[in-house]
Amino acid sequence: MKKLRPERLVGCTFQGVTPLGTSYITINERTIGEPFEVFVNCAKAGSETAAVAEALGRLISLVLRIDVTASQRVRLSEVQRQLAGIGSGHFRLDNPMQVFSLADAIARPLNQYLNDTEDHIESTQTSLGTGLEDLQADEADES
Repeated sequence: MKKLRPERLVGCTFQGVTPLGTSYITINERTIGEPFEVFVNCAKAGSETAAVAEALGRLISLVLRIDVTASQRVRLSEVQRQLAGIGSGHFRLDNPMQVFSLADAIARPLNQYLNDTEDHIESTQTSLGTGLEDLQADEADES
């Protein structure tokens, strides 16, 4: 069964360069760090590249919405791992920072998103933990 899309989601958009032009990858979340859908825009509307980009975004979103036991972060991480490093005939080996393909261009912001939100989740948990420890210490002092 597929999870229903809420009426409103919050997300972020990453801009990047691919061998076929500028790409925009948007990752929307249900809650912070819980990816729900991905939109991929690249190339001119109506082109074959734009169609493939849209298809990849839809498939990634489907993977995130399927109701399974693996978390959405774990599923997105596996998608990122599968797409990373896929090459095409449109890259040069003399530039190690160059994006190898549309798939690789999608994998890079997915990886950045996972790293950024992991840092945010950890800092939130740390501050919540510190707040809980302070509250417990205050309660102990009152006893």
